[in-house]
Amino acid sequence: MKEPKILVISNNCFATNNNNGRIIGCLFSEMNPQQVAQFYIIEGDCNFNVCKQFYYCSDRDALRSIMQPGKSGIINLSPPKKQSVAKMSAYRQRFGKTVFTMIARQIIWKTNRWRNKKLRNWIDSFSPQVVLLQLSDSSFINDLAVWVSERYDIPLVVFNTEYFYFYTEPWMAMRYQWERWLFPLFQRSVKHAIERAMKRSALSIFNSEWMKNQFARAFQGNNLVIYQSSDFRLTPSCEKRDTPIINYFGGVGFGRWLALCELGKAVYAAGLDVSINVYGVVTPDIEKTFHATPGLAFHGSIPYDEVKQKMTQSDILLLVENTEEQYAKLVEYGFSTKITDYLFSGIPILAYGRLSNVGLNYLHSTHLAEVASTTEAFVSSLKRLLSDETHRLTLSQRARSFAEKNHDARKNSIIFKKAISALVE
Repeated sequence: MKEPKILVISNNCFATNNNNGRIIGCLFSEMNPQQVAQFYIIEGDCNFNVCKQFYYCSDRDALRSIMQPGKSGIINLSPPKKQSVAKMSAYRQRFGKTVFTMIARQIIWKTNRWRNKKLRNWIDSFSPQVVLLQLSDSSFINDLAVWVSERYDIPLVVFNTEYFYFYTEPWMAMRYQWERWLFPLFQRSVKHAIERAMKRSALSIFNSEWMKNQFARAFQGNNLVIYQSSDFRLTPSCEKRDTPIINYFGGVGFGRWLALCELGKAVYAAGLDVSINVYGVVTPDIEKTFHATPGLAFHGSIPYDEVKQKMTQSDILLLVENTEEQYAKLVEYGFSTKITDYLFSGIPILAYGRLSNVGLNYLHSTHLAEVASTTEAFVSSLKRLLSDETHRLTLSQRARSFAEKNHDARKNSIIFKKAISALVE
């Protein structure tokens, strides 16, 4: 089976310390790195050894290309230098993701001045046979993939784990009320770009049957499901602790920080001698709230290697979504990247949120985790996990067995390789 040369176009680079980078990195884990190149726009730690050529063009580069044509874009023939978690976290806190900032970005990138001779020469020198798009809510990313596919007359593969096309409410923050009036303009741009990409695609890959079925109703085409994958393996610590360790790792957006505060208070009110440890990037205001909330212990953002170490020391791993309607609707179709890692961890999972969430419903229907939709049910499930060792062991063993079947990065990457190779045979 001859592997084609694949140009990957995405927001994030192949990286272990961001969700999109890890998802796509696992997909390419069995591919020849010499046959892969990547164009990306968000600075990151390119530490997946699945790619040897990178073209990085940031928002600042796109703006500079208007003032200084031909100056934008950085070409790397090896992975760029490692970026610190602190630096990336500071960037996200400073600029954020709001309706206004996303529209401002669209206007700058839509000039296409960054799509210059330097970029064209880089693509020419790589000479791709397939272009893979990690579908984005940045319409210019989707349009670049379509442009490459048309210019080189090569197949376009769309890899989609998001539900942007169907959202009717803003999925990003709004600092000002008037931003709500701008959202339909932004959403229209995103939808049209996704439609152009789906119309051009030779193959669309989804991370769940549910997601595939939703898009199949809107678009005709060749569809494939490859479950969200992980190369994550842990040996849990067997250390006996007087106080069990309950850890939450990850984002606190979409109202998750509010839900964590509710759960912390509920645990404290129940008189349980435990705290919920929270690790992640937060704003100063949320950090202050976390520190003031009983039952919570906030530890800030830590590198991915340290996250893995902390996981081995966990007794229970938490997945948390906000159950309020305004937030639940926005994450209803999400399948958290943490789910696959947690399934492989050998540590019992306690999830909180509505069963309408695709990821939580998956865990509940397959009996891979304790799933609670109210604070009362959460406390009850927590008490059972803390007191019933047989139940903890049954859950963790079943989860790992299920993960090996559906979510193993190596197995799924081989499926991906076969599907891509078939497009150019």
